[in-house]
Amino acid sequence: MKKSGLNNGPLYSGKTLIEATDYKTIFVAGNYRLGAFGWLAGSYMQKYGLPNAGLYDQNLLLQWVQKYIGQVHGDNTAVSAWGESAGGGSILHHLIRGNGNNDPLFNRFVTQSPAFEWAWDNSKEGQLDQVYQNFSKSLGCNDLNDISCIRDPSIPLDKLGMANVKLFETVKQTGLFPIGPSVDGAWIKTIPTLAFAKGNFWPGIKSTIVSHCANDAERFAPSSVVDNATFYGFLEKFLPGQNLGSVRAKIAKQYNCTTDFKGNYSLCLRNVIRDASFTCNTRYLLDAYPKQAYAMNYGFPNDSLAYHASDLIPLFANAGILGQIAIMIKAILKCSLWDANIWAGKLRNTIRDKYLGYFASFALYGNTDSDGKGDTEWPVVDGSGKLFSKVMKPSQDGWKLVRDEQNSEDACAFWRTIAQDLVPKSGNSEWNLEEVDVDSNVQEEL
Repeated sequence: MKKSGLNNGPLYSGKTLIEATDYKTIFVAGNYRLGAFGWLAGSYMQKYGLPNAGLYDQNLLLQWVQKYIGQVHGDNTAVSAWGESAGGGSILHHLIRGNGNNDPLFNRFVTQSPAFEWAWDNSKEGQLDQVYQNFSKSLGCNDLNDISCIRDPSIPLDKLGMANVKLFETVKQTGLFPIGPSVDGAWIKTIPTLAFAKGNFWPGIKSTIVSHCANDAERFAPSSVVDNATFYGFLEKFLPGQNLGSVRAKIAKQYNCTTDFKGNYSLCLRNVIRDASFTCNTRYLLDAYPKQAYAMNYGFPNDSLAYHASDLIPLFANAGILGQIAIMIKAILKCSLWDANIWAGKLRNTIRDKYLGYFASFALYGNTDSDGKGDTEWPVVDGSGKLFSKVMKPSQDGWKLVRDEQNSEDACAFWRTIAQDLVPKSGNSEWNLEEVDVDSNVQEEL
């Protein structure tokens, strides 16, 4: 498989965080199945396979930590889960597993730009079944609903990999992802925003950091959206199906690109993607755990250039190797190496040490008060208004507390109404399906 531009080295070692905690933490990194291998779902998979296999993989890692971390002098009563983007979205789904009745096996968490797209249509021949059939077709299966075909051990790994790539190529120009965590009636009972609204989430969380980047959506908005027709075309891919025309119309009215955004369709679309797939996820988490949550709106070097994943740089890049910081900045900001070196110097000199110090304190103590004097400059978030306040904002100018205008109560309440429009017409916000009984064959896969 092709390696990423960052080579993942510093992101997997945890070296900077371990050093910042004076070697008092244990950093455990694990893999889980991605793409079709981890996220095929739908009515057929619910009967013959295992939807959300990626979540079960993650749970297996957490079980391992609970069972064995003590053998290296770790404390299994003080486990924190950290995830960015889809990893952060996964953490969110661990919190609502089985309507919040399943212990996620961690009591603290950090989510940085928790991201996922809603996947709910697990009706027979519904959208999730169509994704499964597209993958099966790419493998040359004669019967598109025969799981034994895609499980055939004689299929070359390269062919499986190419089928997975092809699945993503079908939507790569839209900025969308074809598969991810999906409603399955077992792990995920309903669209997450509805689960949080009903209080169906795990209550035993002691503390959390919930963060997002100021320009998370920039790289996910397709440049082809330039007018009303192409904007609505995007919505048809985002929420497909003739029966959802009224829902798409409601979104187009809420995000009126002509009047509210003065014809700037790129900005209009970025706001849709930001609210639906990124920042409202942060609100749902902050609302769920208001007394234990620290909020961040990452804005380095500035809001325009604070792209998705840029907040990983001060956390994982080795400050002693300026070139490593520059390489990560160049890869994420898509800038020249000259500019990357300039930004790398500014990052190291203005925010890096304090940023890492806050996260190291959280890793050790579950708070941002590293010296224990109660004088931290990053307090618990204030959710008393329609905008969160006491939100930490790092930028090239340093640090300040702000009100976050990107995850407002009104914007996220709107998306909750959209979710309610998508649930079965019975009025029940859950999909009443049989619980998944993980059989012995699936257990072996896990």
